[in-house]
Amino acid sequence: MRGWGWGNFAAVAALSAASFGLHEWRGGYSSSFLFHGTALLLGIAFFSMCFGIRRIRAERQLPQSRFFAGEDAHVIVTIRRSGPIPSGWMIVSDVWTDGRSEYRHSRLLFPGFRSVLRFRYKLNKLARGRYRFIRVEVDAGDWMGLLRKRVIVPLEAELAVYPKPLSLVWNRRGVSAESGKLIVAARLANEPASVVTGVRPYTAGDPLQRIHWKATARTGLLQTKSADPFESDKIAVMLDGSRGGFSGQDGDARFEAGVRAAAGLLEWTAKRGTAASLHTGSDRPSLPLARRSDMADALELLSRARADGDVSGADMLLRESAGWPNDCSVVLVTGCFDEALLRAAVILRSGRRSLTVWFVQTDSPLADKQRYWMQQLESSGCRVDVLHSPRPHLYSPGGAEDVTA
Repeated sequence: MRGWGWGNFAAVAALSAASFGLHEWRGGYSSSFLFHGTALLLGIAFFSMCFGIRRIRAERQLPQSRFFAGEDAHVIVTIRRSGPIPSGWMIVSDVWTDGRSEYRHSRLLFPGFRSVLRFRYKLNKLARGRYRFIRVEVDAGDWMGLLRKRVIVPLEAELAVYPKPLSLVWNRRGVSAESGKLIVAARLANEPASVVTGVRPYTAGDPLQRIHWKATARTGLLQTKSADPFESDKIAVMLDGSRGGFSGQDGDARFEAGVRAAAGLLEWTAKRGTAASLHTGSDRPSLPLARRSDMADALELLSRARADGDVSGADMLLRESAGWPNDCSVVLVTGCFDEALLRAAVILRSGRRSLTVWFVQTDSPLADKQRYWMQQLESSGCRVDVLHSPRPHLYSPGGAEDVTA
């Protein structure tokens, strides 16, 4: 799309016409000089714009299109112009969006005799998400600023910014770990033992009291009762993507921590060779239960995750669980406890399904209402772990700066 700005040109043209009229009426050197001077300026401006910037083309280069949150993305913008005479000035703006807002980075250039202009900039500390470059806008003008030409070049590209998986650390006391690590507070020795969540093949060192004799008799091989959902060979990872799942003032930060926790768990299953599925909301795509050698598809899905769904985490549990095998352990990552989640947990446990709830919490202590729901969920046979989110990173979707080197 192209457009011309004639405002200053029209004003000077009016001045030139007025000086010409004055000269014809009363004569004089002043009006003659003013007329010829303004006419010369108008001619130079028109000539330089018509023949100095006859055609403008834009190119954008992205050295890579996949990043992890917190990394910088370098962008190279190239402008090509055609014209036999030197050009005045250009303001080049690269425009992109993260799906919520539109951002731009602009650079003032003085082409002169050059037909190819190139500059670099970088997006600082990218936040997780998908970024789509939309267009390049070029505002060009003559040396005097009388004429302006605006060219919009549609130029689309996309960046995917993956969440940085958290390193999961199981700690008996739930004390703080090194920066960037997530703590899953395990049960203390004097607390009640976890309910049996499944049966797995016997491994050397398993205590005799955990032998499942009925399953052993049925299969002919020693089988051990599993009290840890992560001992299962099948794990369904569910990220609560509803609006109420991570509400409150710090909801966005806790949701990002939940995304990183889900990525960390999926990374752990990939290393261990455990079959895993991923669900980020009933109205969004999901990954089927399978063993994965890498995290590519999971990171792609998590880069699009948002807490804006209409279906609650409890409803998502009930809907998705119908297609899972009976021996599949379920891990729900959420930031909200309520009665609907308790009802869903009771229904799942009535079918002897293993359910673990990872509750993402800041460093502030749990409220009495949250402790009440935790006790109710644990009484229904679920395991509840509090995940203390790490310090939020200063990621910026629109922060950009020039690169001169």
